[in-house]
Formats: sequence, structure tokens, C-alpha cells
Amino acid sequence: MADSDDDNDGYLDTHEVDCMSDPLLSTNVPIDSDGDGVCDVNDDDIDGDGVSNDDDAFPLSACASMDNDGDGYPDSLVADCVTNLVEDLDDDNDGFSDLVDAFPLDVTEWYDTDMDGIGNNADLNDDGDAWTDQEEEDCGSDSLDADSVPADYDGDMICDKLDTDDDGDGVVDTLDAFPFDASEFNDNDGDGLGDYADSDDDNDGWLDDEEPNCGTDPMDANSVPADNDMDHDCDISDQDDDNDGVLDIDDDFPMNPSEYRDLDGDGVGDNQDNDDDGDGWLDTTEVLCRNAAGGVGDPNNAAVMPIDNETDPGADGVFGTDDDVANAGDGVCAALDPDDDNDGVPDPAVYVLDANGVCTSCEPWEDHFPWDPTEQFDGNNDGKGDNANKLSIIDDISAEPAPFVGIGFAIALLVGLVVRTAGGRGSEDDEFEDYDETEEFLEEDDEEEYEEDEA
Repeated sequence: MADSDDDNDGYLDTHEVDCMSDPLLSTNVPIDSDGDGVCDVNDDDIDGDGVSNDDDAFPLSACASMDNDGDGYPDSLVADCVTNLVEDLDDDNDGFSDLVDAFPLDVTEWYDTDMDGIGNNADLNDDGDAWTDQEEEDCGSDSLDADSVPADYDGDMICDKLDTDDDGDGVVDTLDAFPFDASEFNDNDGDGLGDYADSDDDNDGWLDDEEPNCGTDPMDANSVPADNDMDHDCDISDQDDDNDGVLDIDDDFPMNPSEYRDLDGDGVGDNQDNDDDGDGWLDTTEVLCRNAAGGVGDPNNAAVMPIDNETDPGADGVFGTDDDVANAGDGVCAALDPDDDNDGVPDPAVYVLDANGVCTSCEPWEDHFPWDPTEQFDGNNDGKGDNANKLSIIDDISAEPAPFVGIGFAIALLVGLVVRTAGGRGSEDDEFEDYDETEEFLEEDDEEEYEEDEA
């Protein structure tokens, strides 16, 4: 029977042949490093570490299998494994110790700041803060610090440093008075308060919603509402522009607080006008004339004027009925005038006429015809003035003497008596001659008196 183990080394001859050992030499036996019964020549995992020889950088050592950088030093050693191998501290030989290298087997990576599994060299956003590394570099923030992000006021992912409209209000920052306030962009008056919030954009003291109603520009400080009375109610809307208590529609001088009425329409307000109704009579005079006994006058009614009738007989030709001061006499109303006809002879205090037109209340020295400047006295009490109706000697004797006529009559009578006494009783011719001289004297005296009155 043939021997299956010729050298009696414990290995079948066929096995030794397969393992490339000498079947006839007992000292030459198949090598089986891991003792798994499979000789190394035929063993796919010589060191039995579970890593095939092809993938095992150290196929003969079960203590190591990887040498990432191929520097002959195992990337790691099996714990408690006895070996002469020295573990590699930089497996990828990238210059970063495996202790700090997030990718110890990747020569191109060593950090992974955001721990997203992508090394910083390949990662476009190292800190994972939504801003790319390039954006952060451009915006001035730290691309390796997630807490350091670019300022972006409007959140449009364009940092403020690069954003031309930081608040996103549609107005570029160079033209925006409030580049970080989306609700404001203009400050017309420069008071630091945006126009939208500012109730007075031009700072002229008038609110923006007031000015349009007043016809002015709320954005122009030089355009302010007209406000005559300065009550902060512009003239357009103010119903009393001068604030005098009289509405403009009733005020002849709506812009003058000292005037409100112009009764006579002469352009001078009644407060300043001394003749409100324009009738030619001063207001004060009309009041005095109205208040006098029997007087008339109304400073507010041109149709009611004081009676002043020295020279104007009126429409009906009767003295004392006309009140047209333009055509009348001295401008003093009859109620106050001591000489209504301005003939120099005072009016009677009381004027009473009898049925014959004779003044029964007149004193001898008073004007029996107070409204007729051509007559003063009625010596014979016939109701007719002496100037128009010359007195006869009989009238002179029987008449109630007026002041100046009486004096003339007395003188004439005295002269006659003297003549008559000195010459005795003469002829009838002498008597009539004396009468004629007396009559002539009286006439001359009357004429002189009238001329004086006229002067």
C-alpha cells in the first residue's frame, strides 16, 4: 500500500505538493500563518484577520491591515495585538494627525466644521449657516462660524454690504433717508421722522391733511395756508377770517378785525367812518339831533337826517321841511340850532302861532320867522315879516317893538316930539312933512339893520 505522507511530517504528500513544500523532506512543511489549516500559498487571508490578502496592506499580520498613505505604517493596530508594526499617526499623510483629521484616510480633507460629512475643502458652506463660504467672505462674516452670518436687513439673502436696497422698499439706499426702514424712505423736512409717520412733512406748522384743503403744498415749507386771524383755521375754510365775531358772508371787511360794516359803501368801515350812512351828517351830530327835543336823525339811515333848513325851502316851498344837508344851511340841525335860518336873530325858545300865523310865544328880540332868513320881526303882529311889509307910522305906534325897530322908532318919536315942542303946532303940511321924515328915518334904520344882519 502506498504511503500518503512520505516524509511523515503530518502533511499529505498531495497537500505538500499543493502548498509547494517538499513531501519527502520532513523539515519542509507547508506554511500556515493563521493556523486555519490552509497553507499560506493557497490561503486568501494569510493572517486570518478577515481582510483578503489583496486588500490587506499587512497580509502577514493580523494586527494591521490598512496603510492608507502607503508609508509602511499601519493606519491602526488591533488592540492588544502583539506586533512589531508601528501605528501610523497620519494615515492619509495630509499633514494632519489622525487625532484631528476629520478625514484621516482622505488626503484632500481634514476638517468638517459643520459635521455634514463633507470636508471643508469640498463643502461650499463650511459652517452650515445658509450662506456660502464665498458670500461670507464677500460680506465680511466668518465662514467657519455658524453664529457669524452676514447682516441682511430685508432677508433677501443679499447681505447689506452688497445690497443696494437694504430694506427692500424699492428705493435704493443712496436715495433712501431710512435705508433700514421699509416703511419710510423720505424725510422732507429733515426732522428725523419719515414722511409717512410725520404729520407735518414740511414742518411749517400746518398738518399734511390740512394743507391740501387749504390749497397749499404739504411738502413745501414756503407754501403755507393764508390765515389772516392766525387762529390756525385757514382763510379758505375759516368762516370768520378776521375773527371779529362776524361771519365773512356778513362782513364788509372780512380781513379787518376792527371793521365789519360799511353802511354807506364808501370803502370806510363804520367804526372808522364818522358818517356811517353817508348823508353828510356826522354820526355824533345825528345822535345829538335825534336825542334833542323834537329832533330827528339816524346815523344808520341816510333817509332820516336832522332838519337843517336855513336856506333851502324844500320841494313844497315851505321852510322847515327839507333835510337835505347838501343844500341846507350851516350844518347844525334845527333841534340844536339856536338860529335855524342863520340870520343872526335867535330863534324863540317856544314857537307857537295863532290862527293868523302870528307868533304868540315870541319875545320881542326873538326871530318871529325862525326858518326864513329874509325875515326876523313882525312889528304889527300881522303874521307878515317887516322886511317884506314896511311898517306905517300907525303900525310903528301900535306894534310890539322888535329890538332894532323899537330903538329906531323910539329915536324917531323922540325927535318928533322935540320938533313938535320947539315949533309949536304947525300947518298940516308941516305935520305931514314931519311924518314923512319920520317914516324915511324908520325905513333907513330898518335897511341899515338888515344890512348888518346880512353882513
